[in-house]
Amino acid sequence: MKQQISSEDATPSKNIYRSIIADYDAEIAICELIDNAIDIWTNKGKSFNLEIVIVIDTAQQTLKIKDNAGGIKKEELDFIVSPGKSLNNPSSEIIGIFGVGSKRAVVALSQHVTIKTRFKKKQTFSVEITEEWLEDPDWKFPVYQLTNNIEPGTTEIELSRLREPLSPEDVKNVKHHLSAVYSKFIKNRNLIITLNGTKIEGILFDDKWSYNPTVPPKSFRNKISMDGELINFSLTGGLITEGGDSGYGEYGVYVYCNNRLIARALKTFDVGFTKGKVGVPHGSISLARVIIEISGPAKLMPWNSSKSGIDTKHKLFLLTSIVLLKQ
Repeated sequence: MKQQISSEDATPSKNIYRSIIADYDAEIAICELIDNAIDIWTNKGKSFNLEIVIVIDTAQQTLKIKDNAGGIKKEELDFIVSPGKSLNNPSSEIIGIFGVGSKRAVVALSQHVTIKTRFKKKQTFSVEITEEWLEDPDWKFPVYQLTNNIEPGTTEIELSRLREPLSPEDVKNVKHHLSAVYSKFIKNRNLIITLNGTKIEGILFDDKWSYNPTVPPKSFRNKISMDGELINFSLTGGLITEGGDSGYGEYGVYVYCNNRLIARALKTFDVGFTKGKVGVPHGSISLARVIIEISGPAKLMPWNSSKSGIDTKHKLFLLTSIVLLKQ
């Protein structure tokens, strides 16, 4: 027998934001914001080219990101702020499903965030996330209607009072990171990213191989079913020109999920780098590179919540490995 005697309020504390600040750097945080724009664009059918403009001012210590993904409706502005809320369908072939990435990313980078958005040709609205709001236990937030409209279908995010200063070297690292992470989208010519006025070119890892003309890199595709959903995956493996300690010659396993690079040059036991398999990791002698591409429902992808790594214990990753071993 049991008898209910009360009910308690489980509204989370805003400390949920602060608890993740240390887990984010500029590269991961900016990618979260780009991922959000890509998902909005994907949900609209990718019927136009997505353009993302990033400006990092190391003198003023500000960061601005603008996209033309379509903007956000006034009645959906709470999805910008509230952790866990998302318009995305977890069964769609998208990138974000947790509803926390872009929110924690902006808070992790900045003490003052201003988000301006204009859905189609309607009015422009803005939302601000400040230190004062984070310290207030009330979850309600002000929404402003701007008299000066931004471009139709765009969203602009402005970050000031950065928590950690960004240097010119940081800007260089961000550019290199974005070149690798979004190379598949950039290659397809439907995503354009510019950083401080320079168009980012994609870095591909499956276009430079070293082999005898009669023995090219091996590649195959397959489909598997998991939890009633169909997942496509492909694998390409071969040798690269140089060892992992020089230039582009990064050896290891690369994993893409829904066209986004999630893991780069993995060299752990979980992916075969051990005696008797691929070999013991060593930059001067290891030349093996494997490209794994997985596409399917976002809820089944084996990425972590910030999409900065692969969960090698994930059911899909293990199932894919079993299929590969049978080839």
